[in-house]
Amino acid sequence: MYTSFGIKNFRCIEELSVGPLARVNLIAGKNNMGKTALLEALWLYSGPNLPDLGDRLARFRGIPGQDPGRLLHDLFFGFDEQRTILLAANGVDGVCKGILNIRSQMREDVVTAVPASDSPSTPPRGSQETDVSAVSDTAIVLDYIDENAQTHISSGWWVRAEGQSVQLGTNATMTLTHGGMTGQDAKTPSRPSNIFLSARQRTGPEEDVRRFGDAELEGYADRLANCLRRVDPRIERLLTIAALPAPMVYADAGLSRPVPIGFLGDGVSRLLSMALAFREARKGIILIDEVENGLHHSVLKNVWEALNWLSKEFEVQVFATTHSQECMEAARDAFTSTEDEDFHIHRLTLRDEQIAATTYPFEDLDFALDYGTELR
Repeated sequence: MYTSFGIKNFRCIEELSVGPLARVNLIAGKNNMGKTALLEALWLYSGPNLPDLGDRLARFRGIPGQDPGRLLHDLFFGFDEQRTILLAANGVDGVCKGILNIRSQMREDVVTAVPASDSPSTPPRGSQETDVSAVSDTAIVLDYIDENAQTHISSGWWVRAEGQSVQLGTNATMTLTHGGMTGQDAKTPSRPSNIFLSARQRTGPEEDVRRFGDAELEGYADRLANCLRRVDPRIERLLTIAALPAPMVYADAGLSRPVPIGFLGDGVSRLLSMALAFREARKGIILIDEVENGLHHSVLKNVWEALNWLSKEFEVQVFATTHSQECMEAARDAFTSTEDEDFHIHRLTLRDEQIAATTYPFEDLDFALDYGTELR
């Protein structure tokens, strides 16, 4: 579990330190205060050997592709690729401690293209020169310094050629079925599981079905149904039905037959996706952007009680953002009713023209909420 987290030169954040952190953390602030950027930084930090995470963040924000000439330039403060992004964490165990530097670098290696074989398991044969424009001339380089002061270097670049394998010198070959990020990944120490639940890109029904199937095998289906009953008391059980057009999670809600979970409203679907993500991220981290989306204010306290239970059940640290005063009050009420003090609100504001964080531990929540208009 992280106890503090620091950021430099990432997105709209020139320098920010957040802490102390609790098991459950709610991040509040006005628009463009870096709430989502803080979640994204935490997500990038979880994959110090995965340069393509930056590309996935672009898609979370609705950006379909990259400009090969300015690869992931939007990750850098002021769009300045001459800067180095720094992400640093402290935690209660070794795998939660380290420093990650992210920088842009001109690529100097020779690139050749190899026709892809019909079978992904068959090595490509032959080689031929390829147009340099098939790949970006810059790379994103990740330098991760672990708790033992060991440095692990990974790099990634954008490949626009489809149906080819790109060979880099004699060390690495990556087969591509579609254009996208590729690279050379360093071996790094094991990391906690980390799942990002974007406000713009919801978890699809196929992913929910897969995660629910795993939960059923572990005997968690009944507990998940009990969790959803906090939003819709009619739910008796959850099940998977392989109906057309695709298998989906259904709910027995006292109607004439089970119905797809989506028929019960966005709030139930949203809470199910969150609950399934918690089980998959066991002993890791969940990042929830705009946690109140799709949820009526009258059920927010129940949702926070459910999230608190999920956090303890699966030993998951939670970071969630909100614009809603009602959401913050509901969280305060939920944790107060259970006398659970492992909850903090972190308010992001401008201080001397830089984004800064003020942390309110459990005992100061009432004081924090007295200034509700400032917290939104």
